[in-house]
Amino acid sequence: MCLKRLCHLILICAFCVVRNGATLAKDDVKASKQVTSNSSVWDRELVTDKPKWKEIVQNYDSYDENGAGFKHFNGTVLGYVTPWNNHGYDVAKVFGRKFTYISPVWLQVRKEAGVYKITGGHDIDKGWISELTNKSVKVLPRILFDGWRGEDYSSLFSSTKEAERLSETLFESISTHSFDGVVLEVWSNLGGQARPQLANVITFICERFHKGNLKVVLVIPPPVYYGGHPGMFSREDFDALSSTVDAFSLMTYDYSSSQRPGPNAPLMWIRTCVEELVPVSSDHLRAKILLGLNFYGNEYTSTGGGPILGFRYIEVLQNSKPKLRFDENAGDRKSVV
Repeated sequence: MCLKRLCHLILICAFCVVRNGATLAKDDVKASKQVTSNSSVWDRELVTDKPKWKEIVQNYDSYDENGAGFKHFNGTVLGYVTPWNNHGYDVAKVFGRKFTYISPVWLQVRKEAGVYKITGGHDIDKGWISELTNKSVKVLPRILFDGWRGEDYSSLFSSTKEAERLSETLFESISTHSFDGVVLEVWSNLGGQARPQLANVITFICERFHKGNLKVVLVIPPPVYYGGHPGMFSREDFDALSSTVDAFSLMTYDYSSSQRPGPNAPLMWIRTCVEELVPVSSDHLRAKILLGLNFYGNEYTSTGGGPILGFRYIEVLQNSKPKLRFDENAGDRKSVV
């Protein structure tokens, strides 16, 4: 089965590096100066399962200027702009027309003295938003349920009025800033507990947003983890929410770790996650799954390891000149240096 049929977000593949040396923190980022080209990666014969390190080093910072504003993929595409990679703001402006939604990671919802409050508004960049909307991309900021205690959730779950208050607070904040909707990050906060109650609250939020013609995307963890262990979001959860949530941002990455080195997002696991939620390939609900594809790899060392982003990967290639190995089963690439 073609992977493109699985869901609506297809962006990039992953890599991993096994080496001895220092590791990279997610907030340790340098932005390279990009250059333009008049030819695509296809024209330059860069799409291959047998790349050489020198080809990557020579071409990683260039893009096809003519194709920057053209969207090849017909499905919904959601892109995140994160605090640990400010270069993403520029990428979103250059390639904005390739995206359906852009989600800046700006906002949090907290409960303080019994009142729901939206924080992070000082990060909102009106000028940047204006440049994006000129490219017809919709802006849906991610809102994280931050600093919530067990009693805060209990209060929310036990009262319809609390769910309505929260929904109204979220809606007023998003509509005041003229955003097109919201990306909710809350499901993993409870470690898989109180799922029916949480689904009920999310439904309240969706209904309020839809009355104002705004979108709601829900971030969800994978339904299956390493070794086939059940995840915190099941088919039953998907079925309970699929009629109200506009799209699901599926976290199909971080399959491996420094304690268990391996591919970041093996293709067979990604396929399993999608099929676990929507088994039938022709089911229209698959279009609501936005497949999460990582823009980073992992660096495994003798002392542990951690995420490795593009600029660090280029440094490794330049310094070590490794032979790249492709794992056909995982659809992942690694180099041992």
